[in-house]
Amino acid sequence: MAFYDDLVFPESISVARLGGSLRRLTELGVTQAGFEQRAIVWEDTLRQWEAGLVPRLASEWEQVCGLFEVVDARAHGFRLLDPSDYRVLAGQGVLSAVNAEGELVGVPGGGYGMPALQAVKRYSYGARSYYRRLPKLVSGTVVGTRNGVPLVVGASPGQVAVDVNTGRITFVADDTRAVVAVTVGATTQVQLAVALVGAVIGDRVYLAGLGGAGALLVNGLSHEITNIVGPTYTLDVDTAGTTITPSGTGALYPQADDVLAFTAHFHVAVRFDTDELSWSSAAGGDEIIVEPGSTPLRELRLELAA
Repeated sequence: MAFYDDLVFPESISVARLGGSLRRLTELGVTQAGFEQRAIVWEDTLRQWEAGLVPRLASEWEQVCGLFEVVDARAHGFRLLDPSDYRVLAGQGVLSAVNAEGELVGVPGGGYGMPALQAVKRYSYGARSYYRRLPKLVSGTVVGTRNGVPLVVGASPGQVAVDVNTGRITFVADDTRAVVAVTVGATTQVQLAVALVGAVIGDRVYLAGLGGAGALLVNGLSHEITNIVGPTYTLDVDTAGTTITPSGTGALYPQADDVLAFTAHFHVAVRFDTDELSWSSAAGGDEIIVEPGSTPLRELRLELAA
C-alpha cells in the first residue's frame, strides 16, 4: 500500500460534516473470584470518521469521487484534516528523541543526544499525560523552539531540517569531532581529535561511522558520558570482547536538560474504509445537489522507523 502525501481529503467536506470516534483495544478477563484482569493491546489510539453525510453541491462531491478513484478505494492512504483536533498549541507540542526502530526514548520534550526528534502532541488530564506522535505536519505551520529560542532551518550547528511527511525535526550537531582511538570494555573509552565544546559528565555523545565487529553496539546511538579526561570520554556502553576500529565521529546533539517544543497544524494519515461510494442527486436551481451516503475513513498506523 502506498501513501500519497500530496493528497488531502477535501476540507470543505470534512469541515462541514465529519463525525468521528476514538478506538482502543483492551482485553478483559474475569477471575473466578470476580476480579477483572485488563491487558492493553493497543497503547495508541486509532481514529475513524464518517464524512459527507449532508447534501453537497455536485462540484464538491466530485472532489471526493476523484480522490476515491486515484487512491483505488481502500488501497492507498492520504491526509485528512480533522476539524476537531488539528492544532498543536503552546504547551502541547514537544519534541521527543526516537531510536532506529521509531520508538520514543528519553523524556518527551527533552533531548537524548540524538539528531532526530519526533513531533509529539501532549494530551493532559489532571497530572497525567498521553503523548501522540504526529507523522503528518502541515507545511508552513511548524515553529520549533529550543530553550525558548526559535529553531532555524539550515545547515549550521544547532540548526534543523523539518520533514512534514514524517513529523521529524533533525538537528545539525552542536559540535562534531573525529574519533581517533577506541578502548573496548565494560565501559568504552572514545578519544576524539579535539574535546567536544560544552560536553559534561551526564551528557550523551552520538557516535557514527566507527568500524569493526562491535560497531553495531555504538553506531547510530547516543551514550552517557561517565568520565572526561581531555578529549577522551568514558561512555556507559559495554563493548567487552568486541573489536571497534577508530573512524567516524562523536557529536553533541540536544541533551536532556534542553526544553524542546513546537507549535503546528497537522493532518491524520487515513484511508477509505469502503470500496463503494453511494449517493443520490436532485436539481437545486442551477446546481445539482448530491446527498451522499456514508463515507467511512479509518486512521492508518504508520511505521515510524528512522
